[in-house]
Amino acid sequence: MHISKRFLLNISFILLLLLMFLYPIPTIKGASSGLLLWFNTVLPNLLPFIIVSNIIMKLNITDYICRFFRPLFKRIFNVSQNGCYPIIIGLMSGYPLGGKTSSDMVALNKISKSEGQYLLALCNNASITYIINYIGITTLKVPSLQYVMLGIIYLSSFLSSIICNRIFHLQWDPSLHNDMEDLEPKKEKKPFNFRETIDNSIMNGFEVITKIGGYIMLFSVISHILIIASQMDHLNLSPLLLTIINYLKLLVIGTLDITTGTYFIGAANLTFQAKFLLIMAITAFGGMSSLAQTYSVLNHSNLSIKIYIKTKIMNAIIASIISYCYLLIFF
Repeated sequence: MHISKRFLLNISFILLLLLMFLYPIPTIKGASSGLLLWFNTVLPNLLPFIIVSNIIMKLNITDYICRFFRPLFKRIFNVSQNGCYPIIIGLMSGYPLGGKTSSDMVALNKISKSEGQYLLALCNNASITYIINYIGITTLKVPSLQYVMLGIIYLSSFLSSIICNRIFHLQWDPSLHNDMEDLEPKKEKKPFNFRETIDNSIMNGFEVITKIGGYIMLFSVISHILIIASQMDHLNLSPLLLTIINYLKLLVIGTLDITTGTYFIGAANLTFQAKFLLIMAITAFGGMSSLAQTYSVLNHSNLSIKIYIKTKIMNAIIASIISYCYLLIFF
């Protein structure tokens, strides 16, 4: 019997509602934790970038920024001049702003859809500060390896993006440096209004950041409920089976949300090698929360979320292989 996706979604959310009634304390803790994370960390870090980035794109200042970075980025990433900007924003801000910028550039006809799809996977990763500060210093407490982890995440992202191009036959002209809108028939332009540009950029910024906050809270609630619901230490299970269950639990939580997953993996009674592998894998994938946030900011660019998900899975596999090889050689 064929079961539709809509039916599975309906059942999932009904089940989630029941679990929220059964586990009210973890639900409240998860919601509080998610909202505090959003308010204290995500909001002040991302909102200014979103607003200023919106203004920069509306004022066409991206042309000057991209022209400066084009010689280097074209050689390394094989992108057009306008394709440089999402890479810069992605490196500075991470999820989901790298994806939003790629989507906006496609919607504004600054880059082609194929290049936007490539950039969506390439530059929509955990930010440099997240990897260095939160993972390297706060969670794993290994400042000496923070740049190694940075290299693993971004190298795996680059390799998975290249493979994605081969599989899905994405093609674009990297020599293109003028706005694609210049190739279209000229339309009558509205008079430029600087105040309106700033107002629209601010409103768009708050709309995007509010969506991100909602997704962070939702997945934080799910993670906290799963942690309580899956506690099996009181059951009469063999140590090996308990270990396997704990690994799977941490992997599932990390797959839902990388920040919550990274925290619990760092606090778990595991070897450093196991923590390193798990954290590198879930960070490269990004988590379902980041996927949902990315999907919410794709707007009208028609970029494929399915291709993006497949590329991120590939990214996680490649990051795991590189991490394992690193541990094998140096530990």
